[in-house]
Amino acid sequence: ASGSHLEAWEAIRPLFDTEAAKCKSANYEFSALTGAYIAQLDYMNEDWIKSRVGEIFSAEFPSNTICAIDGLGYASFTRSVYKLLVEPGILDRGLGYELKGRGGREKLLERIAAAYLWGDEALDSPRFQIIFSEGHLEDLEAITRVLWMVRGETLTREQKERVRLFWSRCLDWGRQFAEPPRGLLCSLALLTCFLETADGEERRLLESVAPYVQTDHNTYEFVAELVRLVWVSTEGVSAVLNLMTATRVPDFDYEDRLKTLVRALAERGRKQDAILYADRLRGLPGMQALFDELRRPN
Repeated sequence: ASGSHLEAWEAIRPLFDTEAAKCKSANYEFSALTGAYIAQLDYMNEDWIKSRVGEIFSAEFPSNTICAIDGLGYASFTRSVYKLLVEPGILDRGLGYELKGRGGREKLLERIAAAYLWGDEALDSPRFQIIFSEGHLEDLEAITRVLWMVRGETLTREQKERVRLFWSRCLDWGRQFAEPPRGLLCSLALLTCFLETADGEERRLLESVAPYVQTDHNTYEFVAELVRLVWVSTEGVSAVLNLMTATRVPDFDYEDRLKTLVRALAERGRKQDAILYADRLRGLPGMQALFDELRRPN
């Protein structure tokens, strides 16, 4: 911080010291405000917030900590703040609380997901161990949504690989259930936007979610990505579409994406596959005409 910031901080520091000392099963408003403005406090005086963070998010007074975590839902995402919360084990404890407020637990999960993309978290970190060991499907779905939401940003090859590794880890974790975790698998299908082919390991990822993409209306996004990939991995995309359409026929073909995909498969030398899929999908608008077209002799 600059000299003027330091001078301003020194003027108000006694007030903050006094209020922080009261956060012992009391003064909940200050706990919440401190969580909400933790990034600004870190900017104003890094030493003060670092020395006080264990008091603000106190293990001894969990009610105050929960209020501070609720406030954290309004705070900016910064790597320095994440480090503040990780090193004393605050995030680990936070995952053990019953959180409400503005998304409570989901906001913590968003920070963990962002840190994972930054390279500041690993899938074997204490945070992810808690998430996977507790078995909350909603946690993994929330992290998946965060990863999907950054799809429009420029990610490095390493970051895309991190997304694929998370996807694969979720599949391994999901095998413990007698029934496939359909909601999670449907959410994972959104991460297809980070794949560059439909071959090898990436084909395995796609095939694992293809039968479940219609669980939560993610068909249209999934098919759009298959249209993108069909030009580089025709065989893999065909196999994935086979699994998807064999499970359930979509009720609607948004922007003719399925029709575009079937036609592309025919153009890429998979005409018999295209005929099969057009037959399965012939109830969709325009698909009967495409089926008839593909069946005509050249």
